[in-house]
This record gives sequence, structure tokens and C-alpha cells, in this order.
Amino acid sequence: MVARFDVYEYKSRLVTFVLDVQADLLSDLMTCVVVPLVPEFAAKNEIASKLKPVIQIREENYILMTTDIAAIKRKSLG
Repeated sequence: MVARFDVYEYKSRLVTFVLDVQADLLSDLMTCVVVPLVPEFAAKNEIASKLKPVIQIREENYILMTTDIAAIKRKSLG
């Protein structure tokens, strides 16, 4: 079973976390579908706040970048 809607730390220049949104139907794949989370201060010029909500993780605000949804290798989630 896939850990859907879990948040994982992700090491990249801008993306701090990713949200796993993959359905269990696709759990046998080597990839998973994620939505990047970027620190609010790093994306303050973002528009479409209804499409890119702000969520809090560890008392910090992050923007859920739904327009940047992507598939990544499952093993990169740690």
C-alpha cells in the first residue's frame, strides 16, 4: 500500500518537501506522483492562491505547487 498524502523531505535547490498524491491503484510502479512544497518566502510572487494553497509544516509556511505536479522515482523519497 502506498503512503498517499504523506509529506517527504526532498533535497533540491528550491523544493523542501513533496506531497505524495499517487493512488493505490498505481502502487506497483517504480515512480510516484508528487506535488512540490516550496517555502512561502521563496515563492511570494506566486499567483492563483486557490490553486496553490499555503500549508504549515514544522511551524513554517509552504506553498503547495499544484501546477508543478510530477512523477519521480519512488526511491528518491527515502
